[in-house]
Amino acid sequence: MFTTRLLARGLAGILTAGLLVTGVVRGGLIYVDADAGGSNTGTSWVNAYSDLQSALTAAVSGDEIWVAEGTYKPTTDTDRTKSFQFKSGVAVYGGFAGGETEHDQRNWVTHVTTLSGDIGTVGVNTDNSFHVVRGANSSVLSGFVVTAGKADGSGADLLGGGLVNDGASLSISDCVFLANSASSGPAIQNVSNTVTIVGCSFIENSATGNGGAIYNSYANVDCQQCWFVGNGVPSYGGAVYSTHGSQTYTDCVFADNSAGSGGVLRGYAAAITVRRSFFAGNTANYGGAIHSYAGTATRVWDSMFVGNRSSGNGGAFTSLGSSLLNVTNSVVVGNRSAYGGALLTTENSTTALLNSVFWGNTATTQGNEICILEEALPGVKRSLVLGSGGSAAWNGTCGTDQGGNLDGDPRFVGTVTTGIWTAVGVYDSANGTTVLTKTGAGWTTNAFAALFLNPDTTQTLQYYIVGNTADSITIYGDCTAFTVAGDTFSISDFHIRPYSPCIDAGFGDSGATVSETDLDGNARCDDAGMPNTGTGTPNYVDIGVYEFGTDSDSDSLPDAWEMAHFGDLDETDSGDPDGDLLDNAAEYAAGTNPTDPASKLTVAFAYASSSGLESAGSAVITVDLSTPSSATVTVAYAVTGGTATGGGVDCTLEGTGTLTFEPGETSKTIAITVINDALYEVDETVVVTISDPANATPGTNTVHTYTIQDDDINIPPQVEITDIAQSGSGPGRTVTVQFRYKDANADSLTILLQASSDNGATWAVPVTTLAGNIEVTATTDWQTGTLTWTAGADWPGQVSRPHRSEHACRAS
Repeated sequence: MFTTRLLARGLAGILTAGLLVTGVVRGGLIYVDADAGGSNTGTSWVNAYSDLQSALTAAVSGDEIWVAEGTYKPTTDTDRTKSFQFKSGVAVYGGFAGGETEHDQRNWVTHVTTLSGDIGTVGVNTDNSFHVVRGANSSVLSGFVVTAGKADGSGADLLGGGLVNDGASLSISDCVFLANSASSGPAIQNVSNTVTIVGCSFIENSATGNGGAIYNSYANVDCQQCWFVGNGVPSYGGAVYSTHGSQTYTDCVFADNSAGSGGVLRGYAAAITVRRSFFAGNTANYGGAIHSYAGTATRVWDSMFVGNRSSGNGGAFTSLGSSLLNVTNSVVVGNRSAYGGALLTTENSTTALLNSVFWGNTATTQGNEICILEEALPGVKRSLVLGSGGSAAWNGTCGTDQGGNLDGDPRFVGTVTTGIWTAVGVYDSANGTTVLTKTGAGWTTNAFAALFLNPDTTQTLQYYIVGNTADSITIYGDCTAFTVAGDTFSISDFHIRPYSPCIDAGFGDSGATVSETDLDGNARCDDAGMPNTGTGTPNYVDIGVYEFGTDSDSDSLPDAWEMAHFGDLDETDSGDPDGDLLDNAAEYAAGTNPTDPASKLTVAFAYASSSGLESAGSAVITVDLSTPSSATVTVAYAVTGGTATGGGVDCTLEGTGTLTFEPGETSKTIAITVINDALYEVDETVVVTISDPANATPGTNTVHTYTIQDDDINIPPQVEITDIAQSGSGPGRTVTVQFRYKDANADSLTILLQASSDNGATWAVPVTTLAGNIEVTATTDWQTGTLTWTAGADWPGQVSRPHRSEHACRAS
């Protein structure tokens, strides 16, 4: 099966043999080699024709023409109307070195065979052929670079600079349509025909009218495993414009195309189907990727729309004019527009979203994900739409809720790595690719293939990654106009992580509406340990383009996860390639990057310190995981210091313990019981430390200090004289004072008795003359005491009991 990993290998050798063509009875072989020096009869490689047109003239239905590497032109004169005229039933194959005896010995990547319209002054396109090739019914074009056609004549000579198919049904495979131009359809024009296109690239073609690469009119086109890169028009369809007819695009990549309307595809009363394809970094004024118009029925399955942009409306999609748009099991992320960052619907269009993710798109004016004008309400079912509220709290500005919808974070793998470019990117116009370099990066070869690159994080365009070396990344498209050395880049992966809400939450119907495989070619599967919240049969289809859990090598690591991070399936669950003390199983469970030691699951206190009032009676200290994990995480804790006394005096907290985070949990608490007494005292602390985590690593805050803030009121001690008695007279007489005392703080008190005379003189009674204990321990209740002393010779007179308002005793 053609999967994204095969797709990601790019132009250089994605296939190793020619397309097996059916429907053509193999007749004679005719050989063409520009360097042959034989009889020029085409009967062998030695006697090959030196020009292709001679072979076409000689061929009859059922013949095959084998063409050796080199450049061939339709004419040796300057007649722009001349083209390679194909014949019905004749198959023409390029990519031979010359000398091959078997069809599958050819290699069109190594042995480049070019059909060029540059018939006049070389390098000047104003005198080029209007059409390089003219197709014929049941013919085959395979293994060529078709370039330099320029259809700028009049009438029929305005369309199809590379290949014109007016009523001709044929098969095209393993070709590159490069730098052709026309009023419309500079690479291919298809009119009233049936065409199959497989394994072809459309690069840097341009038109002044419609269809930056292909123009379809009443044509039925099946396009598979193709790349459309850097094509553009000022009007409709940056890659393809289709009016009427039926067109299907399967396993294709559309990158860096541009148009006034429909950065990639624009339909007018056509039927357009897209399956398992990528749309990245395309631009338009309306419909950054697809513009469905005037009764066009556009159906999209299992595809990704990332980093496309429109200046007007519909960063990814615009649907209007009574058209139909269905989007199923697709991901629409990071697109941007003024109205409808992802989608704009209007003018009686009918739109249905199923099992899809619309998330992280941006609108500068209205509707980050979806913008609806003129009541063209899309129906949304079993999809995650950011800002929709989900079915539980549906936001009507997102369309009509048809059940099972979600809002929130889809938990993509997300940013795989970031960095800073160390060199200026180099664009290769022949392949439509840019190579960007980060010296010393140490990446695993092709670990990033089929992921997405934002080459300059100050902007939003993203590009499809063809592959990578240890220190360079190759993308489809040209980002050199705004990306320079020193810019910061990021690479994103839109597979889903453990505990994504998208897992097993979609709608299934056994392949009738929902594909039986995902974008990676993996079968829809029931993910172990996850609830099946979806509907239909099966009820475990994941929302989005990727199934979560396929594990073909049974190492408990999903294939998609291993391929994204290692580029192969050779790693084991117990390995720790980045040396961060978390094995691959733990990294996978947490959704972290196993090749980056800075990307890891951590456990730590939420804060280094916290505090609370004593009167609260209790407190909690929070411990967090940096991200959810599908594995159980444990961490030990212990009281390691502080000024508070445990055991129920100041607080109650066990000396040691263990916190257990069950799968999906991210927060736990340690409880402290605080003893709320009436004592006025200084604030006290409890110091707790966590250690020895399992399936996680220690984070920043592994020590937490909790402060118990005393909020008791400082009430002074109270002492009152209740009675005074004396015996005898004059010096030496005995004086007995009875008093009571209490203290809200239950402190130890020293009672100091003073006497004063009527004239205001005051005597402090010498402690040595006191009988009884003046050091007392108070409680919060009244207690009584007695002080007795013998009056000295200087005693002024009788002792009288003071009024209660007077402080006859003082406590300190």
